Amino acid sequence: MTTVLLPEFWPSIPLSLVMLAVVLREELRLTDDDLVFRTIFGTTRIPRAEIESARFDYHLVGGVYLEIHRRDGRVEKLRVSPKATSTELSGDPPAPDSAAYQITRWAADGRSTEAG
Repeated sequence: MTTVLLPEFWPSIPLSLVMLAVVLREELRLTDDDLVFRTIFGTTRIPRAEIESARFDYHLVGGVYLEIHRRDGRVEKLRVSPKATSTELSGDPPAPDSAAYQITRWAADGRSTEAG
């Protein structure tokens, strides 16, 4: 048995796709004390004091991840892609406008504030 979508409902398809994209969007945010990564499945909070550095890494099977390296050696893998013009995936250091660079700098600034 085949179901056919009536032509009257066709205009609602793009609107539904836009609404779905809004609901499923991911958010990466830096607060004063935490890195917050929000997805439809939940929220990951990583305290600023625990972050050593961040970098993008490419995995053959899983795609691109933003790796957050913690001071205790653990690595959080967040499914965030770099900008399309990024050269980071070729092994170059992150540029100052990169999310990985900004997170690493933000974490280092937090450590220097705590020490001073």
